[in-house]
Amino acid sequence: GHFDVPEMAAVLPGAYELVEHSFLSNDDFRSFAFTNAVRFLSEHNRDFFTGTRVEQEVSDYWDSLAR
Repeated sequence: GHFDVPEMAAVLPGAYELVEHSFLSNDDFRSFAFTNAVRFLSEHNRDFFTGTRVEQEVSDYWDSLAR
């Protein structure tokens, strides 16, 4: 958790309000919520997300860059 986030389940829906209010596009939000984290955490360790719920999506992301 994070010291100033009392309810973790509200973080992503709250962040998505940036799309709802047209501050971010859907692509921008995907970069913010998914792509940036994937690159940061698995660029040098492609197995970082192995065994997690997002394993396939991460694999698909890296495969799309190899094409």
